[in-house]
Amino acid sequence: MLSTFEPPFVRVKMSSAQRRAMLAAIDISGHLPINTSKRVLNSIPEKWARTDTRTGLRRLTETGAGALLTVDRYRKLRRANPETGLVRGLNHAEGRGLTRDGLVVFLDERGWPADPIDKWRTGAIPYITPRGRKLVGMPLTTPALAARFPLQSRALWRRPGRPDVLVEIRGWPMTDGKVLVWQFEEIWFPSERQVPVAELRPLPRRARVLRGRTPGPRPVGSAHLAYAQRATFRRRFGGASIWRSGAYGRPASQPPLHRLTLSRGNPAGGRRRGRRPGRP
Repeated sequence: MLSTFEPPFVRVKMSSAQRRAMLAAIDISGHLPINTSKRVLNSIPEKWARTDTRTGLRRLTETGAGALLTVDRYRKLRRANPETGLVRGLNHAEGRGLTRDGLVVFLDERGWPADPIDKWRTGAIPYITPRGRKLVGMPLTTPALAARFPLQSRALWRRPGRPDVLVEIRGWPMTDGKVLVWQFEEIWFPSERQVPVAELRPLPRRARVLRGRTPGPRPVGSAHLAYAQRATFRRRFGGASIWRSGAYGRPASQPPLHRLTLSRGNPAGGRRRGRRPGRP
């Protein structure tokens, strides 16, 4: 797997034969194929593929790997979901170019490969290939849980001399030691950043309990809200005696009625509407 690079911002001219040889080098640990013609090998500059003095083979450099992608395509491949491989935000030209280079494959609803030209008819979705993962430095398999944060989990970005920043993990650690996160400087407008994994720290336990991420000893949710409301009422109105008295909405017990206050037509104790009690 190649180390992560940053592609150049200028357009690089490259022939189709050079491109095929350099793309094939990604699959075989960065070495150009042996069956590549001598004419193509001589046309590839030394800054793209350096010659090994010990073996005599040409090895792809970071500059050569950066020449294979534009900045937009490189960043969109880096943003691919590492678990599902889904690539978002590709337009028609980018989808066709990445499919031609073997960096992206379109799969329809049944999981069969489809042509990017017919994606509107078949509903095909682009997914990153192992070659694309190697090119941008994304791991081929899931890293150990101790070496990464779960996807869509929260963490603290801790830098010396600066306040901690709340971020959300959006990828796996790359080969350059960085991971894609969403930085919540403004709660409604998160920004994407490539953050070193060594600067990320897990959230404190109290913050996780208050956010409902992990169960804690105190009640959370509606039970905790009801408990807080009862405690606030007792603190403001002087305890549970006023609460039980009915002064704040609860039904109070009625005093017993004397038999002289009962009506003649209703000896059971019911009162007539619109008349005073005890009068015929």
